[in-house]
Amino acid sequence: MAFISVGYAAYSLHLALRKVKPLSLLKILVLANSVWAIVCLSLMCYHFNMTNLLGKVYFLLEALFVAGLALLEWKQIRLLRWHISN
Repeated sequence: MAFISVGYAAYSLHLALRKVKPLSLLKILVLANSVWAIVCLSLMCYHFNMTNLLGKVYFLLEALFVAGLALLEWKQIRLLRWHISN
């Protein structure tokens, strides 16, 4: 999980530092966040009987946070598209 987090952070930082942010790269970020939220929920379910309450809460909060990021990013992409088309 640590390697995935470092890779995600590097990609996000690279994208944040770019002057021009292509929609395709933003869509990849939304997809990655959505997939990671599903992975976190899957891990929580798979390890449900093996983790304590703190582990369950961690996976749930991680999934909710990342899903929230994906939702906000998707809304911004839609807003950008609207501004571009008008």
